Amino acid sequence: MKYRYALLIIFILSLYNCDNPSAPKFQTEISVFAILHPEWEHQEIFVYRTYENIADSVSEEDLFEKDARVTVSGYNQQIEFTYIYDADLRHSKYIDSTQRLIVVPGKQYELRIESEFGTLKGKTTVPFPIRILAPEQGDSIEDKSDVEIRWNAVENAEGYIINLISPPVRTQFDENHFSIGRDIHWFNSTDTLFVIPGKYILYYDSHPYPHSEYIEENRRYTLKVMALDKNFKHHLFDGYDISGVTNGYGLFGSAVVDSLDFFVVR
Repeated sequence: MKYRYALLIIFILSLYNCDNPSAPKFQTEISVFAILHPEWEHQEIFVYRTYENIADSVSEEDLFEKDARVTVSGYNQQIEFTYIYDADLRHSKYIDSTQRLIVVPGKQYELRIESEFGTLKGKTTVPFPIRILAPEQGDSIEDKSDVEIRWNAVENAEGYIINLISPPVRTQFDENHFSIGRDIHWFNSTDTLFVIPGKYILYYDSHPYPHSEYIEENRRYTLKVMALDKNFKHHLFDGYDISGVTNGYGLFGSAVVDSLDFFVVR
């Protein structure tokens, strides 16, 4: 889930058009953020409207386009998405709530968003499956060692995100309040090999921060590698404001992921 939400704040800033006296007369358009993924329980599409000036007094809720007709077709399906407000995320979105969209690696999908501001269209081809080749599930890796990550070359993928997720930690705030979390380090690559520096591969007898402790005896790290279609890669790596869509702004892309756990030892 975090893959979908981590980029939203940066993405929202692109909904504004800074003042430019020579620019054509501004017209409100639709902007979209949508990544299809075969393993997600529900596909989610975030639909916004653009604004002329970042100095405009616009509430976050006013950015969302709530009255659009959002459909995705592909693999002999045509699914209409439903608007909801996600109270946990505090964000509006469209989801495939009544009929689940089946996302199949290697297949092409088309997006259509109809609104009072026009019709945005998008197209993505989902990457084929990815598999991490090294390290292997359950491997033991020495403290502070560089870790060479390898995976297969993925058809329809043009970039990769590597996530290193640290062992779970419990932090006690007071007698009645605590949280359990894991730190995440992000890396990216256009190759099928990446070396994570040893400074991220650490074994501590106890957690270095006050009131925090590891909740597992071993030091289990999780590794995830996500393969990105060309649209997602152009948006994330190359900074494209328009990627995979026409008659609007934003991103319509797709991705696949593989993951495993390994243990850091001394």
